[in-house]
Amino acid sequence: MLMTHPQIGEMNQRREVPAVLCPSCSAYVELTSARGQCSCGFKFRWQGNILDLATQPDKFYEGRYANEIHFDKTRLEQVGGRILLHFLVNGYYEAIVGFVPAGGRILDIGCAGGAKLLADWGEVTGLDLSLSTLEIAAQKYAWDIRANACCVEFAPQTFDAVVSCFFWEHVTFPDKDLLLEKFHRWLRPGGKAILLFDVASENPLFRWARKDRDLFAEAFIENDGHYGLESANAALGRFAQHGFHVRWWHAMNRSPVQHLPALGWLGKYGRKYGWAKMVSRAGTWVANHKIPNRFYTGSVQLFDDTFGRILPVAWSRLLLVVLERPAEAPPRDSAVA
Repeated sequence: MLMTHPQIGEMNQRREVPAVLCPSCSAYVELTSARGQCSCGFKFRWQGNILDLATQPDKFYEGRYANEIHFDKTRLEQVGGRILLHFLVNGYYEAIVGFVPAGGRILDIGCAGGAKLLADWGEVTGLDLSLSTLEIAAQKYAWDIRANACCVEFAPQTFDAVVSCFFWEHVTFPDKDLLLEKFHRWLRPGGKAILLFDVASENPLFRWARKDRDLFAEAFIENDGHYGLESANAALGRFAQHGFHVRWWHAMNRSPVQHLPALGWLGKYGRKYGWAKMVSRAGTWVANHKIPNRFYTGSVQLFDDTFGRILPVAWSRLLLVVLERPAEAPPRDSAVA
């Protein structure tokens, strides 16, 4: 189990609320002030409690991922809750609880419907491209913004943690570099970036699947918008190149026994291979039934935590990583000239 850090200390010289860059005059405007307008006269657009910085709805992501996490902080007081936390979304929330100080300010990128545990753990700003899912997250989070993460800018050293769950694989390689520079600016010294995402796998199942390049692109890339797949080792190297200290990481799904979404993606291979259709149908049945779903998912994670660790890292399909902005590092150059 990951150890929980102590309560957060003083937030020296930090704004009371997050501030975003005004698109007109490039001044930072606190979100409370943005309810009116910037001093330059620019009026921010709000959809209810959601700051809308998007120019138009995103055809791919609008309403696509509406999942939300109902697990709350009170369950951490129970032994059963602590055990369940380890199995909740591949240990992603356990990593947050273990590395992010309670009471800190958190940016949740690609937040979908939000997570009650995050809302209980700190002051959360949710960022997503989908207005309909942000309306769900707004019931939990302090602040919610519809925007492309590459196009929004927060004041330097605003957050204690930047977190994202199954967002990073959707980001193209040039945009990954851009976002890592932003993360470095947005995080306070010692702040954490915690990411769970799909990676390009070399395990036997995926080596076989890539023999048909067109079908692989349709099933595993275009189907879910995974245009930023890279190997686990390449991702770890990229993080280090951008000045982050890799505090902890766990490469998962290193065997052909995969979590349920990957089995569903195999369904497109059913047009050519009968066994792929059977595996995909079985995976769909398991996914739609609570007890088999939990048993299967838990079993795969237990394998990942034990025997899976001896398999090559290059065979992994999932990577959970905790990055730290070094305390001694100066902030990256601001986006404002």
